[in-house]
Amino acid sequence: MIDELKRLCSDDTNLSIGLAYFYFNYKISTTIIGVALALLEQLYLQSSTLAVEVRDLEKRANLTEVQLGDVISVLLAVVGRFRKAYIVIDAIDECANEHHPDLLQLLSSVAASRCRLFSTSRPTQPFELFTMAFTPNIEIRPPKEDIETCVRFKIQNEPKLRNLLSTDLENKVVDAMGDMVLKHGV
Repeated sequence: MIDELKRLCSDDTNLSIGLAYFYFNYKISTTIIGVALALLEQLYLQSSTLAVEVRDLEKRANLTEVQLGDVISVLLAVVGRFRKAYIVIDAIDECANEHHPDLLQLLSSVAASRCRLFSTSRPTQPFELFTMAFTPNIEIRPPKEDIETCVRFKIQNEPKLRNLLSTDLENKVVDAMGDMVLKHGV
């Protein structure tokens, strides 16, 4: 999806489409102000005009600690400089629980702007506030046959498993894994 949006942005001769994205990773603790700054930096670098708001934010950051609301305001000001802007945030389920209120503030602000917001999350750890606040929500699940093909491939390509499982037991494992993934998500 990011590649397709990049292509769309590069095809725009007026450079009036902005794109910023962020990938959460549970192994790396990230504050939401860090996320907002990463998005702001990406859009700022794509902007054809120098945003005074960014310079003002930099000056304030040198004197005091900048608040999330300040960064969001500047982010939205930079978004406003584009004819269209897209923000993609992947794996919000990997955002630490203590950051959820700030994440919701960021996502709500972006969603209320003219920016297009796309985010992903696994259904196993639903972010209830997010699913209630934003629409549409599209659930994507692979067909059971795809899951079974993947599990069977893994078994066949892992010598220890291949030698350990009889054909009957392999079929039971594949079927159980397919059912489990469909019930609980990937």
